[in-house]
Amino acid sequence: MKMFALRMAVVLPFLLLGVFTFVRWRKSRYGALAWGYILFSVYAFFFGVVPYLPNFGGYLRYVVGIVLTVAGGIYAIRGMQAYAERKRQELLLTSAERAKTISEEAAVASFRDHRCPSCDSNYALPKMISSEPEPSFCYHCGLQLYGTCAACGTINFVHFNHCKTCGTTLRS
Repeated sequence: MKMFALRMAVVLPFLLLGVFTFVRWRKSRYGALAWGYILFSVYAFFFGVVPYLPNFGGYLRYVVGIVLTVAGGIYAIRGMQAYAERKRQELLLTSAERAKTISEEAAVASFRDHRCPSCDSNYALPKMISSEPEPSFCYHCGLQLYGTCAACGTINFVHFNHCKTCGTTLRS
């Protein structure tokens, strides 16, 4: 019990700082560094303290595991619900308003994966019908995906900043 108390006294500040880091800085500019520290503090707790927990038939470890699983599940469910609500609110906007909010990185990723940058649905037709051209609008939300360049007439993904043939600005 003394060894457990001593180890807990050493590791608890690291663990509390890890929890604070998770709450405060996990989505910041230095998120990778924050996640590294968070993983370090969790590792220090589980490998530095948990083996020295009093063994009350193993039930204390089970309770800690259950509590962490429930807390992680609640966090994940709330995150998914918040994401779904943001997407639902975004789909209430007009296509022009949604198109203005799409960043260049999101446009490249969605083009590469054949996914609508607004609703994240797959807009590519099955491989059986591969002779069909890419759709001009998303089947799911109606956002314009492909259009012709005003300068050269080349068909482009309209969420890119510049035409792939002549370099003319496609969107402002």
